[in-house]
Amino acid sequence: MESKIVKVELEDNNIEKYQIVTGFDWQDLIFKSPPFDKKTIKAMARLYDVNIIPKDPEKYGNLIFYNINEKEYDLDRNTEIGYIFNNQILLNYYFNKARDEDKIIIENGKFIFEDKVLNDIFIDLKERDRIAFAKGEKNTFSFFPVSSDLGYLSDIQKSKLLVNSHFFLMDETDIDSLYDEIGTPHGFAMYKSKIFIPPLNHRKSLVVDNNNNVNVEYFHVTDFILEIDNEKYIHNNNSKIYTRPDYRETPKCKGVAIIVVKNKVVAIKKGGNVVIPMAGYVIQIEKEISLNSLDVKYIFEKQYLFAVQVGPTMISNHNQFKDFDTPFYIGNGTPFPSTVYPLDFVKGRAARIGLGTYKNEPILIWAEGAGKLGHIKGDESCGASLLEFSNFCKDYGIKNLINLDGGGSAQLIFNNKKELKIADRHIDKVSEAERPIPYALIIE
Repeated sequence: MESKIVKVELEDNNIEKYQIVTGFDWQDLIFKSPPFDKKTIKAMARLYDVNIIPKDPEKYGNLIFYNINEKEYDLDRNTEIGYIFNNQILLNYYFNKARDEDKIIIENGKFIFEDKVLNDIFIDLKERDRIAFAKGEKNTFSFFPVSSDLGYLSDIQKSKLLVNSHFFLMDETDIDSLYDEIGTPHGFAMYKSKIFIPPLNHRKSLVVDNNNNVNVEYFHVTDFILEIDNEKYIHNNNSKIYTRPDYRETPKCKGVAIIVVKNKVVAIKKGGNVVIPMAGYVIQIEKEISLNSLDVKYIFEKQYLFAVQVGPTMISNHNQFKDFDTPFYIGNGTPFPSTVYPLDFVKGRAARIGLGTYKNEPILIWAEGAGKLGHIKGDESCGASLLEFSNFCKDYGIKNLINLDGGGSAQLIFNNKKELKIADRHIDKVSEAERPIPYALIIE
């Protein structure tokens, strides 16, 4: 593999810096989650305190971030939102129920639950350092289960190349359903025809077939046969699959709703009427079932080597995109992730990560972002708008390229070193603040 840095001077006296990695094969790229680190809980609270709440402090109240580390508390799994298998989501339901019933108070700076079981759980989380807090100006409570997918890219060991790949639920507006967890990745992820994350949100994918032919194509979870507990479900045949942004909530049904996130069933609810998870979907069938296995298998006729779906397309078969080719939420209609996104294609500068093809070989590009607290014009990178990124890719001769996750999460580690800087910085404006991420592409 080879890595090089390219500097581009812009008309406004700013500069862009790009790291370009080539010399690898598609089969070398593997999807991987970093090891979970409980520090990610405080890292997400810090992200809100530093980057999100200051933009609109009147919008936020008491924010409570937690992760139970798969510990199982003694809570009834039969709830108003169904039989919940996922322990994090189960606790999220009861925390929110206590809030909605005004059974939480703050006394001498301490959160106290009227329900003794919930109060003991809350104390246990604090004692195990599994909880963190952020605070706005409102006198309200918001609970954020933090996904165990979250960890630090730099903690993945024995890899020649590491790059963050997928968008994930991060902003409060991404948490629209009780089945949601902060840090859940979303966007197609397939390797050797095994699907780790199904395609949602009506966005295009970079797809590589078994003959190494690369194209930008459209896939959706409804294109697949879904197998759960040896039962196959086909959309508009023996089931109906509901996803955002087409629906926010499923209708009533005579049978059950099966709630899925990634490749796991997280809950099952009789009668339908389910608020669809932002990073998942719901299968509704006209009969009642019980499940022995929660695993979801995706079956598709054609075999593929690799596919990834995250952000908008920059180049498709040498055709440059100068605007969004796939939908992003802009505040109208049913929300779907990412609900906060730099939608100004022309002017919205940020760090970018792109994956595509150059001279029929794979290529990775990292456009360094400006420091979140400012940058020195002409000396430090200002970041790239999507149009500037698209222009660079076109001028470079790239055939196909789509965006992976960018912004403050963007980083690329090559041979155990970072050659460019993460956009998130600590208060000194110099030292980098690595964000936790849930999913990465690696070359071992």
